[in-house]
Amino acid sequence: MQEHRVRTPMRKVVTRKYGLLASDLFIQGLSNPENYKKLLLVDAFVSTGVILDRWYFGQQIRELGEKLLLQEEQDTGFIDRVFANVYACGAELLRNTVQIKKKNFSRVSNRVLIQIFEDFCEQYKIFAVALAGWGLQLPVEARLRAVLKDRPNIENELSILSTPTKKNIVTVEQEELLRIGAGIQRSKISLSTVGGLPQNVKREITTHIEKFGWMTRGGLDETWTPNDVFERLKELVREDCMKKLMDVERQRNKAQDESKKLLRALHADTKLKKLVSIAKELVYYRTYRTDYLNLTLFHVRPLLMEIGRRIGKYSFQQISYFREQEIVRWKPVQRTEIARRMQNFFLFAVNPHACIFTADPKKTKALELEYVEQEKIESNKIKGNAAFLGKVQGRVVMVLSKKDLPKVTRGDILVSTMTTPDYIVAMEKAAAFVTDEGGITCHAAIVAREMKKPCIIGTKIATKVLKDGDRVEVDAAHGLVKKIS
Repeated sequence: MQEHRVRTPMRKVVTRKYGLLASDLFIQGLSNPENYKKLLLVDAFVSTGVILDRWYFGQQIRELGEKLLLQEEQDTGFIDRVFANVYACGAELLRNTVQIKKKNFSRVSNRVLIQIFEDFCEQYKIFAVALAGWGLQLPVEARLRAVLKDRPNIENELSILSTPTKKNIVTVEQEELLRIGAGIQRSKISLSTVGGLPQNVKREITTHIEKFGWMTRGGLDETWTPNDVFERLKELVREDCMKKLMDVERQRNKAQDESKKLLRALHADTKLKKLVSIAKELVYYRTYRTDYLNLTLFHVRPLLMEIGRRIGKYSFQQISYFREQEIVRWKPVQRTEIARRMQNFFLFAVNPHACIFTADPKKTKALELEYVEQEKIESNKIKGNAAFLGKVQGRVVMVLSKKDLPKVTRGDILVSTMTTPDYIVAMEKAAAFVTDEGGITCHAAIVAREMKKPCIIGTKIATKVLKDGDRVEVDAAHGLVKKIS
């Protein structure tokens, strides 16, 4: 293991659990400066790391965002070209992985199997640099806040200016499920059991799973089951689904009208209008890149399962904790080591083309102290940024992993480090969302706008200060969460 020095400690940005293999491809992709040029069209490198599920970025992430925005100022339309390039690369990756998904590997030689795997990895590592694109959010959000600094409702107006014009996959999925619910309500179908549903509804659920069932944790979890969708439908049909669909569309149109009205009130010039346009596209971009990384990884499950079986009868979960070169070299990994990696690992790239990896607990702790900025709780005051306004009171339910989702009941306050598409079923029940992490482009913010539920993001400490059963008031207008008796 090589020793490296990073200029300043790396800061935790997000909590998201992927397997080691996916993390390895992300880190390797982000460690190669050539990939930034290919995907984001600039010369760059961002030090990046992960400790099991905690992702860290160096200060270069902000520098990358500033560089992209400066390039836009010097070359109007540059950022649009970056977005277009990312979307084109994502579409190509998707097409290739769809073909991989369709292949029958039973008669493919080991050599060909590994060649297919290597080709996928190279393309995936380039697209992984899209993860660093969120750095653009930092200067964009800072400049919008500067524009709004003297106005009374900064958080609300920031939300208005950053509401996307394009529908992301999360939005499309929710709307299509509402349409299924509306059909159930029109036909007055009773939702008692999945097996008791009419065949046409069963087919609709099957089609829905085929289209969206991959929206799981980094492509690692199993696809949604009919019962997963059925439980969500039971929750949705408590309300008028068609009315909710129309409300969602009205809210989207209203948000765009409010954005135009606010720009007029701000006497926005061409430069500000362009900044707002970039902010709106960033919200779409943020979910696009994550969705495509998850979807394409989901498509290669059959390939990874076949490789795991041939190398040493490894399950899909086990092969997901190999590193890329261990697979390429057809190198078996002891099952005790795989089990250790599942508990914790350290994988950082603090310099170009150089990764530090260990699953040894003592080494992991030492490296964490060396490279990571330690988190401190300086106050128990829970304050963050509003993603959607409103004030509600309710019971706190801590959702720290997928297994916590069933704890959420109607009217609860969902508190998490962050949310992912897996959390939708619980978010549909909750009265409000509070997260440690996130900015204007995060999943919780997007869903809150669609569901019109109060949401406070970026509190940093909510999951550390609150506990299950606490009674709280969520005041999104002021970005505050208060415990109440």
